[in-house]
Amino acid sequence: MAEKIFHYIERAIVLSLMVMMLLVVALSTVELATTLIKEVMSSGERTVVTDSDVGNGIPEIGSTAPDSAGRGGAGDDDAYNNPALFLDIDELLTYFGLFFMILIGLELLETIKMYLAEDKIHVEVVLLVAMIAVCRKVILLDLNYIEPMAVIGLALIIVSLGASYFLVRRAHSDSQHTISQLGRSSAQSKSK
Repeated sequence: MAEKIFHYIERAIVLSLMVMMLLVVALSTVELATTLIKEVMSSGERTVVTDSDVGNGIPEIGSTAPDSAGRGGAGDDDAYNNPALFLDIDELLTYFGLFFMILIGLELLETIKMYLAEDKIHVEVVLLVAMIAVCRKVILLDLNYIEPMAVIGLALIIVSLGASYFLVRRAHSDSQHTISQLGRSSAQSKSK
C-alpha cells in the first residue's frame, strides 16, 4: 500500500516538473522570438536588452560598454557598424546561447517523457543534454577573459562526455546484437 502511494506521489512530482518545464520552454521560445524580431525590426537603432528582459545570467544585447582596451565597445568595430548586418556578433552569440538553452529544455522534457513511459532514466539522453550544455558554454566562451586551466578543464569535460556517449551507445548496440542472436538461436532450436 505504501509503495503504491509513493508511486503516485512520484508520478505527480514528475508530471508537475514536466508541466513547469513545458511552460519555461514555451515562454523562453516566445521571448527569444519577440526579442529577435524587435532587434531585427530596429536594426537602425540599437536596443539594449537587459538580464531582466532576456533571462537571468544572459549578457546584455547591444551594449556599448567599453571593452578592456578602453574602446567604446560594440559600436566602434567595423563589423558592428556594417549596415548589412541586422545583429552584431555579441547579439548573435547571445541568441545562440538562448537557442541552446531552449534545446536543453526540450531534451530535459524528452528525458522526463522517457522516465514516465519506462520508469527509468536513459543515460544516453542525459549525456546528450550535458553535451548540448557544454556546446552552449563553448560557443559563449570569451577566451580573452578565461583562465587557461579552465579551457583545459572544459576540453577534458568534452572528451569525457564524448567517450562516455560512445561507450554507452556501443554497450547498447552490443546488447541489442546479443538479444537478436539469442532470438535467432531459439527460433532455430524450435524449428528442429
